[in-house]
Amino acid sequence: MKTLMTKTYSTPFLRTTLIVCGLLATPLIATSQTKPAASAQGKVAATKSGTQVVKPPIAFAYIDLATNASDMPGGMMGGAMQGAQSGGFFGALGGMARGGTGNNDRGNVFGNTHSMGFASGRFMDVSVFTNKNTSLTDANQMIPAGMNLGDSLKLLAPAPEKPVQYTPSEETPSEPSYEKPKGKISIYWGCGETIRPGQPRTLDAAKASPEDYAKFFTMRGKVTKGARSQPGNPAWPNKSDDRKVPDTASLVGQHHFVGNGIPESFKLNLASNNDLMAAIELVQTKKAGGVGLEWKSVPNARGYFISVMGGQSGSGDNPKS
Repeated sequence: MKTLMTKTYSTPFLRTTLIVCGLLATPLIATSQTKPAASAQGKVAATKSGTQVVKPPIAFAYIDLATNASDMPGGMMGGAMQGAQSGGFFGALGGMARGGTGNNDRGNVFGNTHSMGFASGRFMDVSVFTNKNTSLTDANQMIPAGMNLGDSLKLLAPAPEKPVQYTPSEETPSEPSYEKPKGKISIYWGCGETIRPGQPRTLDAAKASPEDYAKFFTMRGKVTKGARSQPGNPAWPNKSDDRKVPDTASLVGQHHFVGNGIPESFKLNLASNNDLMAAIELVQTKKAGGVGLEWKSVPNARGYFISVMGGQSGSGDNPKS
């Protein structure tokens, strides 16, 4: 996954563009700044004491990118993706069992770049914000022809949630009854053919509390910055445009964000090193006691993260795979 962020600072003498590119949890920051005019440095860039004054950006946008590939049947992967969008890890498992619905051309939803790879294809989440109009409901992103999605994308913000009005009613309180699941979940991590000391980390489902689950399933790849679909942040994809990103799409070229309160100068050019990545080609080889994984190097990749799920049922000396 890549996260691209651009900010625009608009003054008569100073304009700064910041692009942040990240592959999963390994961000790379590159800054390009133009030097302000000498006659304006005392007013814009420095105080009387000589310290630099940094003004907050007027507008900023995020572009999250992901390319997923899987050898699992399409129905299972489609169901897993749909389940992950609403139920996270366990929702994905349930969706995988049910299978996916819908055709192949539509059904794209915001957040697919964080769907844990449960669907093959290319995905992009975009959002924009401006502090000149914090209630911005819609915007346009003019895109290069290579994206094969037309001239522009319509970004829409969800409406603020209406407060829920509570109407008192007579009810008979009852204690819910349920039976905790039985089983254990173990997590291994690292690289190599041997298990590192201190592993695995194991969760006993019969004894675990909700807090235990939250700590156990903490994702290392989750970032605090990125595209978001919320009031005041128009985003794509959305309910009005749920097209999927074509397999041939390329983001290389100029992107221009337009909207009420967004500076006209809010443009950026993406180079090939910030484009969608090629799909990873993974080869599995059975080995004694495990499975070996090999893959071809992916251009522009700075790191590789592999996650594997497996399970067994039964007890005693006769577990079932």
